[in-house]
Amino acid sequence: MPPPSGPAPSQYNPIDAVKYGWEKFTQNLGPLLGLTAIILVIGICLNMVINLAFTGSVLGSSASTVDPETGLPDNFLQAQLASITSSFVTGFISWALGLALVRGALDIVDRGRTSFGEMFSRIPWGQAIIAGLLVWLATTVGIVLCVIPGIIVMFLLYYTNIAVVDGRSATDAMGASFTFVRTTWPRTCCSSWSPSA
Repeated sequence: MPPPSGPAPSQYNPIDAVKYGWEKFTQNLGPLLGLTAIILVIGICLNMVINLAFTGSVLGSSASTVDPETGLPDNFLQAQLASITSSFVTGFISWALGLALVRGALDIVDRGRTSFGEMFSRIPWGQAIIAGLLVWLATTVGIVLCVIPGIIVMFLLYYTNIAVVDGRSATDAMGASFTFVRTTWPRTCCSSWSPSA
């Protein structure tokens, strides 16, 4: 498609971008800060509950005795299981609530406003989960290969969630993120990409 007629778009200005972001943030403080607070509270509370269930302490370190053979606390295994479980559960919930934040941010850009209820609407959860699993798998394989490939994968697929929430399929979202990062970095950042374009 040829570009629309009219004056060429102005060059990306980071100062204007920050001003725009702050203005929209302050206009939607309630839902944005509310959901952020929920993410923090749920993360802290879940950590405490899981630690209490596995180790008997909300901090996950209730053992006062040390195994003389290993030099480790008596509840070392329980503490490790609590840590792994807590990381997985809180990570998943934070990811899911993070998608709601992305939905709200896209609504603010499109319509200038969002609400708490709207932030949880129109999220394609099936595609989002598939995309999350694919990105996780690709990142894990990259880290196993030699760490640096995993970091590169995370960098290239950073915008996958945004593209999924904006309506793309899981694989299309990964491709859109890859193309955007590869073609725009380091010349510019976030100046022209639209996931739905």
